[in-house]
Amino acid sequence: MRTARPTSLTKRDRILVEATRQFNDQGYYDTRLEDIAETFGVGKTSISYHFKSKEGLLAAAYRKSCDYAEGEMKIAATARNGLERAIMFIRSHLQAQADVLAGHRTPLALMSDFSGLAEDDHYAIRERYQSQINGFKTFIADGLDDGSVKIQSVDASTFFAFNVIQYIPTWLEAVPERRRDDAIEGFCDLMRNGLCGTQNRPAVTPISRNNSDTVPAIFDREARNNLKREAFLRTGIRYLNRNGYRNLSLDDIAAELGVTRGAFYYHIADKETFLIESFERTCGLIEEALELAAKRGDAVALVELERAVRWLFEGHLTELDPLLRFNLTHLLDKAPRAAINARLRRLRALYAEMIARGMMDGSIRAIDLEAAEHIVFGAIFAASGRRFAATPLLESWHPQDEPVTASAAYFEPLIMGFAAR
Repeated sequence: MRTARPTSLTKRDRILVEATRQFNDQGYYDTRLEDIAETFGVGKTSISYHFKSKEGLLAAAYRKSCDYAEGEMKIAATARNGLERAIMFIRSHLQAQADVLAGHRTPLALMSDFSGLAEDDHYAIRERYQSQINGFKTFIADGLDDGSVKIQSVDASTFFAFNVIQYIPTWLEAVPERRRDDAIEGFCDLMRNGLCGTQNRPAVTPISRNNSDTVPAIFDREARNNLKREAFLRTGIRYLNRNGYRNLSLDDIAAELGVTRGAFYYHIADKETFLIESFERTCGLIEEALELAAKRGDAVALVELERAVRWLFEGHLTELDPLLRFNLTHLLDKAPRAAINARLRRLRALYAEMIARGMMDGSIRAIDLEAAEHIVFGAIFAASGRRFAATPLLESWHPQDEPVTASAAYFEPLIMGFAAR
């Protein structure tokens, strides 16, 4: 096992470590310099001595993550074939997070808030991130050439891998230290071989999205009000995902929808109510996906799982039905936060139960259940329209124009793995 050994940290380093933790946990836009300073019992002017601005802190955190990824990509490039290069690069991020949790290295920033960077930093860091994306795509293309990899779309599979990497800290933090080495092996096994318990991917009829129910609704006042509320929530979730809670303006949402402020506030009382209802809508979509996927009772568990995750992905990426990012739960008051977290745990358990049922019916092979559950959620929730716009891919994959076929390619590594069978 390779373990990074941190040197003693300067005050500047300690500030950067704490900022990185808070950016990762809360999102850039919902982290204030005052929050970071409070950790050290100082005022934010003390931070300004080392970093001119919050944007400068974000840039420093991202540069450090780029330094790490670029070094690991060079190491991975020495592996014997394309598959092993891709898996080695993914493993390096798993090991880095294990080292963070063990206190052997400082955290890496999750590359998810490029819009928070100042213009010059934005260009330079995006260029470095694009180089990482291109490097991973080269690994996959090499694997296709040498026969070690079998996937439909290099772009889709690269987007999948980088989204799953973003979710590693959330997952590994919940794994007891004594189990982390085994958990990392289980994670890499899933990325290599996927969920499917057979040689061939089962045929899946995707869940269709249609608006047939909205026509009668125009004649029903309560139904019309529900449609308006849904429109408010969809637009608001896009805002929350993009700009955070502290920057959220209900007036801006009303303006974007072309309604008066009074009409909006008739349905949504205040910002906290809006945040709670946004979480409830997200949980409702996750539940709805399971219900829709199970409607055809003859399907094995793997088929049901693929139907559910593809339907969620299509809505989230196109922002027709966006899912609220879960690191906003810390902004809720204690009681609603406990209720939402309990509901999320139950939903994860339902997906884990589906995976376990697949192991029983043979459609899913014997795997690390916990790793599978978190890869599933990471693949869905990281795949937002905002993140797609920030991930430099080529033009061979068009998920926002062709979401149904794109979702099949995106989830292929989850179902079948990267490895050729």
